[in-house]
Amino acid sequence: MVRPQHIQLTQSEKSTITVIEQQFMGDHCRYVVDIEGTRVLATSLEALDVGQSVAVSVDAQGIVAFA
Repeated sequence: MVRPQHIQLTQSEKSTITVIEQQFMGDHCRYVVDIEGTRVLATSLEALDVGQSVAVSVDAQGIVAFA
């Protein structure tokens, strides 16, 4: 499991990942992005627009595995 705060979004013109929803949360925004048909929830301090292409990175320390 990866929490949304451990998924980072940055602007990228070359990416096929697209912002499909945006919700203002005060000091940050929560985004839903479309990654090849899969919706992923992420947060960012960077202002991104719906329809914008983004790159996604994951903080490996934020990954939790369940057995």
